[in-house]
Amino acid sequence: MASHTLPLVSIAVPLFRSRRFVADIIANLDAIEYPNVEIILSDRHGEDDAVDVLAEHFKDDSRVRVLVAHDRLNWVEHYNLLMQSSSGKYFMWMTHDDLYPGAYVSQLALALEGHPEVVLAYGRLKTVSLDGSPVPVAIESVPPVGARDLWSAQVALRLLFFWNIWVTFRGLMRRETVMQSSLFIRPTLDLVEADVYWAFAIALKGRFRFVPECSCTKRFHSMSASAFWQHGRLRYLLNGANVLRAYIAQVLSNRWAILYATTMVCCWTLLRIVGSWTRNCAWIVRRRGRLQRIAEKVLFPKDCNTCHR
Repeated sequence: MASHTLPLVSIAVPLFRSRRFVADIIANLDAIEYPNVEIILSDRHGEDDAVDVLAEHFKDDSRVRVLVAHDRLNWVEHYNLLMQSSSGKYFMWMTHDDLYPGAYVSQLALALEGHPEVVLAYGRLKTVSLDGSPVPVAIESVPPVGARDLWSAQVALRLLFFWNIWVTFRGLMRRETVMQSSLFIRPTLDLVEADVYWAFAIALKGRFRFVPECSCTKRFHSMSASAFWQHGRLRYLLNGANVLRAYIAQVLSNRWAILYATTMVCCWTLLRIVGSWTRNCAWIVRRRGRLQRIAEKVLFPKDCNTCHR
């Protein structure tokens, strides 16, 4: 199929101290098989010459646009700016330290084109250390909801509470889903888990689709932003609950759905606080998985009514 008949996909690459990942960024972008893309490279800090090296490499590539400033935006502001600066029907952030195969964009774009009810498509997430060796982190990419199951606010809450919803942050989304409702990433306290809560907001807007044949590789290392997050601190948990309540009020229109979702977030936050306070309790640690399954059954019984927008 000719490139002009395919929808434009915007791929944003936010840079920050990215010099050591330049070769991987080049490999990721050069490998893209999808023919109709715009690529936005952006550096807002200028702490190394990564953007200059990339600009030189792609100087003759009409797909690539380079944004440079020294306004020192934080990562949430930077990601939102890139979304606003793009023009594609579909959009994704391509993180500088991860690895993406050539078919990644094509497979996700095909899923969105074939399923107009889907707002975001994503694939499997593999995990390695910076040197490529395996890491003892099990990431479940398959969602606990089938492709034919009814989608609702209740599903979005379940994905947030009992699944790795942040996996979808590397997916491809319908840009208009964000732009029409100004559903940009909200800053959290110290930006902790801002990606997680935003993914939940997108799930409130509509269905996710898992594409099992598609995958990318996340590298865990000590300099990644999430490595510094202290998830269990009380102030972060309470701030996260407030951010989630703001998303719920922004996306949902039915007052009973808003009340239901807000109440569920409050219950989940209380469970997180208890879990944080008892994380060193051997009895709790040994039974954590079982306790989580019990909590899921209590919060989401099979015979409960689905909460619609």
